[in-house]
Amino acid sequence: MARRPAPIGLTPEQKVDAFKTEMDQRYPDNLHKEIWNHSIDGPNGSLYEWWWRFMKANADIPKNTAIRAVGTQAANTLAAFGDLRSSFDEWWGQGGTEAFRERQVPKIEVRTYRQQEQANREFDEVSVVLPLGISRKLIHAQIDVLLDYFHENKEFKRHKSSTARLKIYPQRRFREVNYAELLAIWMQRQRDLVSNTERPFWEIFCRVSGLAHKIPELEKLQRNTEDERNEYGKRGHELFTIAEEIMQNALRGKFPKRR
Repeated sequence: MARRPAPIGLTPEQKVDAFKTEMDQRYPDNLHKEIWNHSIDGPNGSLYEWWWRFMKANADIPKNTAIRAVGTQAANTLAAFGDLRSSFDEWWGQGGTEAFRERQVPKIEVRTYRQQEQANREFDEVSVVLPLGISRKLIHAQIDVLLDYFHENKEFKRHKSSTARLKIYPQRRFREVNYAELLAIWMQRQRDLVSNTERPFWEIFCRVSGLAHKIPELEKLQRNTEDERNEYGKRGHELFTIAEEIMQNALRGKFPKRR
């Protein structure tokens, strides 16, 4: 299955560079649905790492609201992650990759090769090799993946044909999420709940958003600080709600899917 023709006038090298640039922009954290790159080093900053960090936070606060809400449904996800180790790189290099490896669907190989026309002009063609030793259903799933890979599509489809134990749901809108802020707010709130020392959401937001220096002034509860407290409190509550939803779905094996 050949790729759509590149614009006329580009050299073969420029075509390859343009294709790589397009793919890097479309999949900046290497979440290619068709290509699995095994690496000893963990893909730091990727959704794989953030899912691990959410699971690590869940383990660090065992009586949190998310695990209580999900209950026994979380067992399969927790089993797939196994021993979380002390760091993401350690977990990834000592078995973490297996949780995301495809079990049945062979990877689609993308090949670039050169041919000679009668006029002896060189040109590059990007083609794919689709294994046929799989079921008709999986072949259809792979064709869907091919179309998503080579043609513009606003949604990712990896989870629809994935046979990995853990499946990433990386729609584009999830790439703009500040997972560090969400997780920090979630952890602070959960620790407060466990210790029965609940802080107001405006204070939690200030502590995790680099505004801790404002807390002493806002604690005076004066009229001129009320609007600011309300604004920070509303934002903190919204972020915690989002984080709680993501954590619950992460425990259900759907990261970072929401609703």
